Amino acid sequence: MISWFSSIFSEKAQQAQLVTILISVAVAIFAVFLNQYYLSRRAQKEIYIKKAEEAFLLLPDLRFKMCAYIANLHVRKSKMGNNEHNELIGIMNKVETYFELYFTDNASSAKKIKENYLELRESILSKPSDDTINKGDITADIKSIEKELNELKDLIKSVIHINKHL
Repeated sequence: MISWFSSIFSEKAQQAQLVTILISVAVAIFAVFLNQYYLSRRAQKEIYIKKAEEAFLLLPDLRFKMCAYIANLHVRKSKMGNNEHNELIGIMNKVETYFELYFTDNASSAKKIKENYLELRESILSKPSDDTINKGDITADIKSIEKELNELKDLIKSVIHINKHL
């Protein structure tokens, strides 16, 4: 086999053709691998952007329902059903799952919102039930919720921005 190969490429012109062919094949293989790398990177960025947008679209609903629930909880305390609470937990779990699966570096931010919400809920429920409603408490609680959700919103925006421009 080697003698056949050396007999075919024994002349200098044929050896030059062989080198040219080998270089062309190497460049073509490199181009295919480089193209595959960029295509997979682009697909991954598109997935990140899509998932970040899905998480972002959950935030307005979460903000509205959470603020309404906390305000109603201040007013009605123990008369509140668990349906609203369970719905909020469901939305928060979705946001948290997006972050745990796709944005692991920032997953603690989504967990923090859920933990703070649960602490706030427990603190409201543990207060003695009287007929006075403190609007300052309601406003402060809603502002703290909105602040946390705005931080999460800004975080999602930065994830989208980073993935769009890399």
